[in-house]
Amino acid sequence: MKKSFLMVFVAGGLFMASCTEDAYNPDRIKEDYEQNFVDLFGEINPNQDWNVAELKSVTVELGNSTEVEIYANADDIYKLVGDYKGISGVQTLTFDAAKNLNDFFVSVGGKGKLVKNGEEVSFTDASTRTYESDVTDVFTKLTEYKRFSWQEVTTITNKLREDKDNTNVHGIKSNFIMQKKPDEIINVYPIYWNAMYKHTVGIFWEEGNELKEVDVYTDKEGDDLQVFLQKKKRSWFPPSSSWEDYGWVNANNNSNNRYSRGYASTVLPVKYDNNDYRVKEGEGFQSRGFTIELPDYTEFGFYIKVYGTDGKLIETYYTNKYKNGKAGEMASYFTDNQGRAFLGFEDQYSRGAKKDLNDLMLIIDPAPSVIVEPEEPDPEPEPDPEPEPEPESPSTWTIAVEDLGNTDDYDFNDIVFTIKHVSGTEVATITPLAAGGSLETYLCYTDGEGEYHETEFHSFFGVDGPGSDGTYPLINTQSVNYSASSFEIKVDKDFSVAEKMGGFTIKVVNNQTQSTVVIAAPDAGAAPQMICVPSGWQWPVERVNINDAYPGFSTWINDPTQVDWYKNPVNGQVMGVN
Repeated sequence: MKKSFLMVFVAGGLFMASCTEDAYNPDRIKEDYEQNFVDLFGEINPNQDWNVAELKSVTVELGNSTEVEIYANADDIYKLVGDYKGISGVQTLTFDAAKNLNDFFVSVGGKGKLVKNGEEVSFTDASTRTYESDVTDVFTKLTEYKRFSWQEVTTITNKLREDKDNTNVHGIKSNFIMQKKPDEIINVYPIYWNAMYKHTVGIFWEEGNELKEVDVYTDKEGDDLQVFLQKKKRSWFPPSSSWEDYGWVNANNNSNNRYSRGYASTVLPVKYDNNDYRVKEGEGFQSRGFTIELPDYTEFGFYIKVYGTDGKLIETYYTNKYKNGKAGEMASYFTDNQGRAFLGFEDQYSRGAKKDLNDLMLIIDPAPSVIVEPEEPDPEPEPDPEPEPEPESPSTWTIAVEDLGNTDDYDFNDIVFTIKHVSGTEVATITPLAAGGSLETYLCYTDGEGEYHETEFHSFFGVDGPGSDGTYPLINTQSVNYSASSFEIKVDKDFSVAEKMGGFTIKVVNNQTQSTVVIAAPDAGAAPQMICVPSGWQWPVERVNINDAYPGFSTWINDPTQVDWYKNPVNGQVMGVN
């Protein structure tokens, strides 16, 4: 188990006190620290490097020089971890990501592909779809009709009763978007209208903060939906009446044709040209729909545009209710036991009106595999004189330091800071979070231009120097009573948190004993005084052992694959999330 000790003795001193309650012990030696660590936490795996970050890679094949972005897939959320400019030909790109993440999304010039760690991906083939709003890359109009029986319409009307509020009906989603999975076929067919307005049906998705929309078709102007009618035949002598086939009739091109309306209570009968008609059982409807052709993993939804009798646009309603303003829920979605989905819209909003969500209905056959209920958009932020650090991201890491090496401490809160860096860029952002050490302590690093920097860590929180007793206050380890601003540093183009935790060191000066100790990233298998975890980590409360705050810590010591230990803190034993 014995490995090289991670502390470098600069001025002949041994250890220093990290907390005001701790006594400085000049007789403690490195063997005691390592042995006490093992006695407390268990044997250390010789491959344990105490760093949750790992250097990953993908090889990209490109044509012309361009920008390459790489996103890590964590719980189906993609966050930027690599951003490279001027890449061309075949290049292997490296980047930091958590050890348990191996699925990545590579984006080049609006094209995107999934790739696993260490694999190669080409962007020279014509089959790679783009995110541009080229209509041929959004949907394909089907040329063949698909037959639906009139019972399919009653599936709709039995579920979505006319003139009822259907926003809370069991099994109905009224706020949703969808996601295109690889090799998934999503065919959409118009099937039913119970509306007097003219409408356009379309698809929307987002590129960054920009909403993209593509109209697909407009009802009452074409033959996308047809109905097979039978006409009532009358005979006066002898008195009788029967039904004869009338044939397929367009259901979209005449607002006076009542077969496109009135199905809320029954499909039969219908009116056409002031004569009695009915939908022929066994034939019903035929619809010519469209196939979604968006890039894989694109999140998208549908909308309708509602036009008045003067042809002017009245309103646009989306399947994502948050895009509808005060109107809110204006769409419906449900599935049946045949593997089909039914998509509907309400086409008129007025305060107090009931939303039956059945004025326009479409069938999605087969039903999409992924339906996402969009989150409510964040309200406009109010000015904050002391803003919180940025949210958790795979490209942001927390460094936590234990500067004592005492068996009655091990709280790893003596120095805590985050490093935000996207591989391929030459800037990193540092955010100091906590300082549980009472001695003079410096954050040290060499920047991307080769210049060495060291800054007393307590000064980041506005503490100019020690108190009258010669010690510094404990910062954000008993209560969060200090804040520090983030700052940027220039880094080398090959900078990596996975390599020696970015090369940062901590220098601790004990003025009483005239000794200096430098703490660096530990060697694999050594007892650590520095660990690296993803941001969002909650550091232990002052003098709370890290294993008491995180019972999974001791498991991670012997099994480096157990990297999720930091996700399960003990309530009351940790400080706030950074």
